[in-house]
Amino acid sequence: MRYTILTLLTAALLASPAAATIPDIPLIVQERAALPRTDNVVVGAIPLPMGAVQDVKSLALFSRDTGGLSLDAPAEQAVPAVFAVREKWLYDNSVRWATVHFTASVGADSKTSYVVRQANPARFRYPISASAVWDRATVDTGTIKFVVTRNNFNVIDQACYDPTGKGKYDKPFINAGQAKIRLNVSPGKYKVDNKVASLDVIGDAVDLTPKVDKIEVEAVDTPRAVVKVTGRFMDKITPMLDFTARIYALPDSGSVRVMFTLVNKSGKEWRDFQGINEFAIELPVRIDGDLQYTISNSAGDDAAGPIAPAEAASILLPHSDDYTLGGIAKGGGKAKSVATRRLGWADLAGKDVGVTVGIRNFWQMHPKGLTVGGDGRMLIQLVPKQDKPVLAPSAAVSQATARVDLFNGAARTHEFLIAPHAASASPRAIALGIVDPLIATARTSWYCQGTQAEGPLVDATPELFKPEHAALAANWQKRVAAALLDVAGPRRLSGGNSGLEEYGLLAYGDAADLTQRVTPNDWLANVWEGNAGDFARAAMVQFWRTGDWLAWDAASRAALHLADVEIAHMHIQEPGLAGMERPAPSRGLFRQTFGGDLFAVSGQMDSAKSQSLYDLYHMTGDAWFLDAGLLTASYAMKHTGNSLRAASNRTKILIAAYEQTGDKQYLDEAGKWLDGQILRRSPLAKWDMTGAGYGVAAEALFDLYRLTGEDRWAKAVVNCCDSLIKSFGTNAPAGATANCFGLAYQLTGSDEYLKKGVQMLNLSANERIAGPSSFAQAFRLSPYFLVYLTKDYKPPQPVVQK
Repeated sequence: MRYTILTLLTAALLASPAAATIPDIPLIVQERAALPRTDNVVVGAIPLPMGAVQDVKSLALFSRDTGGLSLDAPAEQAVPAVFAVREKWLYDNSVRWATVHFTASVGADSKTSYVVRQANPARFRYPISASAVWDRATVDTGTIKFVVTRNNFNVIDQACYDPTGKGKYDKPFINAGQAKIRLNVSPGKYKVDNKVASLDVIGDAVDLTPKVDKIEVEAVDTPRAVVKVTGRFMDKITPMLDFTARIYALPDSGSVRVMFTLVNKSGKEWRDFQGINEFAIELPVRIDGDLQYTISNSAGDDAAGPIAPAEAASILLPHSDDYTLGGIAKGGGKAKSVATRRLGWADLAGKDVGVTVGIRNFWQMHPKGLTVGGDGRMLIQLVPKQDKPVLAPSAAVSQATARVDLFNGAARTHEFLIAPHAASASPRAIALGIVDPLIATARTSWYCQGTQAEGPLVDATPELFKPEHAALAANWQKRVAAALLDVAGPRRLSGGNSGLEEYGLLAYGDAADLTQRVTPNDWLANVWEGNAGDFARAAMVQFWRTGDWLAWDAASRAALHLADVEIAHMHIQEPGLAGMERPAPSRGLFRQTFGGDLFAVSGQMDSAKSQSLYDLYHMTGDAWFLDAGLLTASYAMKHTGNSLRAASNRTKILIAAYEQTGDKQYLDEAGKWLDGQILRRSPLAKWDMTGAGYGVAAEALFDLYRLTGEDRWAKAVVNCCDSLIKSFGTNAPAGATANCFGLAYQLTGSDEYLKKGVQMLNLSANERIAGPSSFAQAFRLSPYFLVYLTKDYKPPQPVVQK
């Protein structure tokens, strides 16, 4: 490894702005739900140039009192914030990605401005403390103090609240031992007849109890407390569902955020499932005085009023569009068809104190529910108990049962909020922090050319491009925006194009992915695209380049679906192959579209991707995405692929894990496999039956050159491009292969490659985009060609002679 030479080489190739200090990094927090926010926890992702920051303790956050109108006004005051490292540059161990966590109050439809700079950080009012011993973890933020226990695990076993934020607690609002996790399942099997799946066996319903294997405080985010709990839900002595729960708390904040993932690893066949009849967190809260309830509505006033000890109020959303209020709360409304960003929370308040609970993705991952009682009982119904099948429209894509069927290897992640507050506070303004989380975003130039943390990306600023290429860059960008709107925009996702039900159950985010509607109202029969092409990564690249919120929404939900469903978290026959891809395309997300439509994983690398999992970890700090990403890398270490795209996808998975962890085993395995599979292929011969694999092959080969400095990988990039030209010419998928020509131009200085790349980019502006997979194929790699069309780009000294 020639790291000293390679560092200089990389700086020249990528024009890295690495420096001893960084300029001020402006951040914007934008409110998008048209509702005011109070003390919402905010996360911001901060890429950093190589060599600029060695320790995030040198970073500080400042607010700007500008009303969001300008990014250039002077900083006003220091804001207490937590900075955490998410990835480091391998060359010098400086920080590559960090996240900042803080609280903010934002007006409806408004923006607040901040800046990150190297300075002495502001201190929190109360230093957070978090500790774990064998049987419990205790967290004290100054505003809330809570305990998480191993025995009788119930998320939060006991909690106290101090509205002054001084850590002076009177009495608990959650008493020890009174909270409870309600999880009831019915194990079953499906069968397949003429490509239609139907229930074969369903067992008796059984209540499960949690058995904790480990409880710990993850130190990576100090001083933000993250309590991680892992274990299994048991039927007496039989493990039925594994789980990972992470409980997040920020200094000076009373909001406790929970990410809770269930994973099915219990079956003996791929067609086995655990039918979840109910999954709820029951919190009996202690609030003095006469109680008032409030429950969210999708429009207009929220349902609210006094509630007596014997009364209850609830909201139930059995499918994506029509929800009903129950108990003493009357009415209902729409969700999907109005694309609401405000639904999914409930509140109880007394004389001095209230408690808000909320669920993220309330209608996007139906069924969901919330119930509050005048006796202080609050029920967070992640899967509400229903006595009859889901009443979905006849034309919908849904699972027409009262269960949620979790198949072998599948996971389901739920995110919810528990937040005590002063009785005078607006519960809606607090709850929106989980229902529609705020993020702090940097300028597009900082995500792209300002840091190059994700390679040589340039943003969509027209002035960046040479006059002769400006029209092409603009037309291409217009095509990307239109394609994304068609694939993942409001009309598509609300059913406007197809009349299909969006999201729900385990088909989260996949109304956009439907490729064939086989049977009405049967998500197990219809065909979905799966993870072919890493659509989430393609959308994230567009968010970095343009700041388009549609791209962020698409990327974040697709990556969660990838982490939960599109990889298998266990393998029945070969446990070491956990993390392998599901079929793409698939039927009902869990069956092959070939080979008899069996419930199974694919056993291939052809469409396996994981870059977006690391992207979401970098952007949010949520470690479930990191867990899933490293699981795919573990799989890639043990499973290979011989086709061009399979070998290249495997290499990309391993390189992503190497750059995230610095563990050289991933890099060594990637190089060894490409050496045997690709390096010796002739530039005069066809490398693959299809042209789509050449783009990711060139990217993978160039990554190995970038990371090792070995000329053989650079020569292989050019050979890959020459084979593509000889075998396919301009008949290859344009967007998937434009980067081949750009990389060959960079390595050789030959204008012929640049001209061919421009031709392919022009063609990609007219490619047919049918869904997320073709969007990813056309626009995941092609943005990296744009750097060669900018005014400031100058090709480096050739390293491959032509």
